[in-house]
Amino acid sequence: MSDDELLLYLLQLVQALKHESYLQCELVDFLIERALRNRRIGHFLFWHLRSEMHVPAVSVRFGLMLEAYCRGAPDHMKLLARQQDALNKLKETSEMARQRKEGRERLKLLVQESLKQNHISDALSNVLCPLDPALHCRRLLVERCKTMDSKMKPLWAVFENDDPSGGDIYFIFKHGDDLRQDMLTLQMVLILLKLNFSFP
Repeated sequence: MSDDELLLYLLQLVQALKHESYLQCELVDFLIERALRNRRIGHFLFWHLRSEMHVPAVSVRFGLMLEAYCRGAPDHMKLLARQQDALNKLKETSEMARQRKEGRERLKLLVQESLKQNHISDALSNVLCPLDPALHCRRLLVERCKTMDSKMKPLWAVFENDDPSGGDIYFIFKHGDDLRQDMLTLQMVLILLKLNFSFP
């Protein structure tokens, strides 16, 4: 299986770990070995594992795998820790926005004021995008950030691309929801595109 093919099915392989009888097994060894050989696989393996660390049934297994990967790739660990710090700052702002009852425009200003704080803007500058490590976010474009109109009030974040020939980087930060079904849908689309399936 090539690295590109492995990335297509990585989410399912991580979910399959939940059904292994032992902490160390061939699947764990396989995933750690491939992640250490290819940083892109390591990136997504890290975030698939990290996203479920709050689940008691898998926290020990996933925690040990995270530790094994981070010990084997200390340079990558520094980049991942920086991404984690950036996400924590977005989470702080998102939680603040959810607790406020202000109107849309007032809430937008409050979110932008929060994002302008030095400790937050520093954490959100010169960081690799957790959604795609090929994208390097130079700085947050605070004046274009806002909350979306839904119950969870996800953040609409816009970053300046470090690549001068690339466009701005947009993403929605949604905290508190299980997005595995959304990820599965996107994954199916990618697999169909790889199989040259044409959509009507």
